[in-house]
Amino acid sequence: MHKKLTITTLDETVYEGLHSDDARHLACAEQARLDIFLPTDDHMLRLATRHAARLQVRVANPLTWLLGVTESCIRRQ
Repeated sequence: MHKKLTITTLDETVYEGLHSDDARHLACAEQARLDIFLPTDDHMLRLATRHAARLQVRVANPLTWLLGVTESCIRRQ
């Protein structure tokens, strides 16, 4: 079953500079209350890093995130 997701508020200063599809993906990630959003677009990652304090979702480079998780698991052993 699919649920309809309505994006009601967009902080235009946060999404400024993003392409419309990228802004929509980021807004959906925030509305879905994801723990982390892992886009591969460098432009999106730079803007999300710049506005990280105002985002409601953590945004990270997928490779950097995976290396961090892997390293954390190795340290626990």
